[in-house]
Amino acid sequence: MNDLRPYLQHWSFGRKILVGSLAFLILPLLLIFSIFLHYSTIKSDKSTEEGLIAAGAALAREAGYDLATAVSQHLREIAERNELLVREQHQKQLAGLVTENGAKLELVKLFATQRIGTDGAVFVLNGQGTLLLHPDPGLVGKGLQQIEEFSQAPALTSALNDKKWGYHEYERPASQGGPAQPMAMYLLTFQPWDWLIAVSCARDEIGRAVGLQAITDKIETFRYGVSGFAVLLDSQGKMLTRPFANDADNSAFNGALNTALQDGNATRDRIAAFAWKKPGETSEIRKLASVRPVPPFGLTIGVITDRRDTVKGLATMPTFAALIIAGGAVLALCLALMFSRLVTAPLRRLTSDMDLPDNARLAYTGGCEIAFLRERLEHALNSLHRINEKLSTEALARKSAENFLKIYKQVFDSATEGLVITDMTGKILGVNNAFTTITGYTHQEAMGNNPRILKSDRHDAEFYQDMWRQLTENGGWEGEIWNKRKDGSVYPEWLAINSILNDQGEIIYYFASFYEIGELKKKDKQIAFMAYHDMLTMLPNRTFLEQKLAKAIARIQAEGGKLSLFFIDLDNFKNVNDVFGHKFGDDLLVQVTKRFASTLGDNDSLYRLSSDEFVLLMDAVENESVVYLMANRLLTILKKPFLLDFKKIYVNASIGISIFPGDGENGLEMIRSADMAMHRAKREGKNRFLLFTKGMHAELYERFRIENSIRYGLVNREFVVFYQPKVNIATRTTASLEALIRWQKGGKLISPGVFIPIAEESSLIDELCTYVLEESCAFHRLMDETGLAVPISINISPRQFHNADFIDIVEDLLLRYSVDPTYVEFEITETTAMSDVEHTLRIMHRIREMGIRFSIDDFGTGYSSLGYLSRMPVSTLKIDKQFVQDMEQNSGLVATIIAIGQQMHLNVVAEGVETEEQLLALAAMGCHEIQGYYFSRPIDANQTLQYLEAERSAFAVQ
Repeated sequence: MNDLRPYLQHWSFGRKILVGSLAFLILPLLLIFSIFLHYSTIKSDKSTEEGLIAAGAALAREAGYDLATAVSQHLREIAERNELLVREQHQKQLAGLVTENGAKLELVKLFATQRIGTDGAVFVLNGQGTLLLHPDPGLVGKGLQQIEEFSQAPALTSALNDKKWGYHEYERPASQGGPAQPMAMYLLTFQPWDWLIAVSCARDEIGRAVGLQAITDKIETFRYGVSGFAVLLDSQGKMLTRPFANDADNSAFNGALNTALQDGNATRDRIAAFAWKKPGETSEIRKLASVRPVPPFGLTIGVITDRRDTVKGLATMPTFAALIIAGGAVLALCLALMFSRLVTAPLRRLTSDMDLPDNARLAYTGGCEIAFLRERLEHALNSLHRINEKLSTEALARKSAENFLKIYKQVFDSATEGLVITDMTGKILGVNNAFTTITGYTHQEAMGNNPRILKSDRHDAEFYQDMWRQLTENGGWEGEIWNKRKDGSVYPEWLAINSILNDQGEIIYYFASFYEIGELKKKDKQIAFMAYHDMLTMLPNRTFLEQKLAKAIARIQAEGGKLSLFFIDLDNFKNVNDVFGHKFGDDLLVQVTKRFASTLGDNDSLYRLSSDEFVLLMDAVENESVVYLMANRLLTILKKPFLLDFKKIYVNASIGISIFPGDGENGLEMIRSADMAMHRAKREGKNRFLLFTKGMHAELYERFRIENSIRYGLVNREFVVFYQPKVNIATRTTASLEALIRWQKGGKLISPGVFIPIAEESSLIDELCTYVLEESCAFHRLMDETGLAVPISINISPRQFHNADFIDIVEDLLLRYSVDPTYVEFEITETTAMSDVEHTLRIMHRIREMGIRFSIDDFGTGYSSLGYLSRMPVSTLKIDKQFVQDMEQNSGLVATIIAIGQQMHLNVVAEGVETEEQLLALAAMGCHEIQGYYFSRPIDANQTLQYLEAERSAFAVQ
């Protein structure tokens, strides 16, 4: 293409238009012809394929009809021969030569030996459709509806019912996953005996046997077009016809056709294209074949023709196309010449009128007009461009200078710092908007003045002398300075001054920038205050306390003396937040702070550590009596009620006290010691104070040790579950069992009284209760498998009712161990029942809906409300053992509890029964069940099974 470009540049504009027009006119003609030829070929192929398909379909229909006719005729002949046999036997009966039964038995023997193909047979029915004769003796005596082969052929059954004799077709049901088999049947009736003679066979088998020769003869004589013929294939693809005289040719053609069909080139009623060559020849013949099956005889009809015969009609297309293209080309040439002259005429006139040099005119006569015009125009444009470039350069320089001045002005005015420019004498030449905002002076007031108008008189002359010295020597100064606004107010600012020099290094201007730092100073102070104070009460926090303690202890260690630390925790403060909300809780803390602050002396300080925890520090204690006095004073000032939104609130506190020296070596140990004493005060009843003792630390360590041992014991399964029977007084048999946890550690059993209280103060009680529940479910499954199942009662802690996953855990365990929920009972204490009653009721009702029952344990030791008790889904009341052990003194109370249970239709169980006298007394009062050593101590799982087995054996003997 690059080699042609110089040559084409010398062409005239008219020549280019002429050649281009010819190309654009002739190319579409070629494209149109190509498309026409392509679609003609497609249409010819489609027409040939449709013809082949139609021919194949016609042959297939005709072959199917011929085969069906042959099958029908064949079966009819067999049926009529059998009918003659029946008539002969009937004639013998009429002549008295044989009895009717003898004649029929003879026919049975004759018919039983007949087989029509592989699956065909002769059988006889009576008028009611019952089989009288069949090759399968097991079917004789059955009706047609009882035989699968005929029950699923409704058309045949309908024909028999309507007495339509003659030829019928039906399908035998598939067997062992194979396809259904098409069957044919011919029926004749013999009225004297009310017999129906039936002859059946497989259609495809008999069809090939009786009618194949006639079909092959017809197909071999079939011709399609010039070279087309037909073939017949069996189910394995073997040709049953001989389209060629030579067997080798037939075999080769059969192989090529089967290869095309097996490669997936053809489907039903589709065209397969393939090539084959005769043995000994080198040239291939391309063929088209239409294949169509002939159901149900397992045959396939193929109609084949030569591919070359389908395109003979297209042989004249190239000649026809050449004539069309030649005529179109002549027409296109004329149109192109006319168009070229019309377009180039104005251009030629314009070129002739231009003032061209002689050599240019000579060159133009054979060259391109556009090239010469472009040359003249480029010359003129170059001159204009040179002039334009000069003007543009000057305009650009001016515009750039103006833009930079605007940018500098915008930056100067929009800066957040105050900016000032002065000359070398200090005269203000310019200020920005931030300057007027900070100082209050307008631009007009500042211009021409000296920066001394901002002087605040807070700095002496030496300060300013040092500033000018650094400015002169170093070219700049930076630092904090106090200045005065126009309204007289003084403010701090951070000021930076720089000198601006000329080319000779002389100072010609000063540039100053400043920003106010008053708010920053305030924020620094506020941040420092927040780091060491509580924002609600404004009391110093733990960090401040630790620093103060460290200084006070260091002072006492150096100078002697004592200090005391009071750790104060409000009792039940969480209830205030839960009932009234956190806003009221915050108001209460502020009022408590004010009361505590009113007790402080000169050497005392108050701190807030957390939500409801305060610390009071007395860093100068003369004797311990002052400590007791302060503790009583703190408890006393809380006795007066607090007023929250016109509601009276009473608050108590537990106080732990530590004294230095003695109760700690440093501040952290002093706080920890006071904290231990405070927690001991809470455990002893709250609303009191206690001084720290060494035993508290040992006790705390022991509790910590036991807590860790419990965790270890749960992981290593040191805990075991014992069971104590609850016995029905009337029957003296076990009504249920109570599951009781024991800790087996080092070969010894540890009493629950040692570890249960510690577990209840931590989350470990949840894990222990879940452990007991799972072990009880597993044991109940074992009892159920041995036929000894009785209900099991399981103690539930108050924390379990506030565990969001508790119900899910119960459902999972019951499902996992296949435990009927009616065999499970949960025992809760009165304290649990009365703590957050509404929440407890919701959980109890959800569990009761599962089928699990509830009992109230240790009833009578708490403060149950009978109103709430009546709303709870409780089934049992348990009388605490302390009432049973002293029956003489508590008989009235025990009788009252039993009466309450009877009135509320509840089962009553008495705990701690150890004697026959206690048992008889409880029975007389109406108690239902007892539990105690009288019948059994708590025993392990194996002993419990033995106990229940022995009880069952004794009961069986009775």
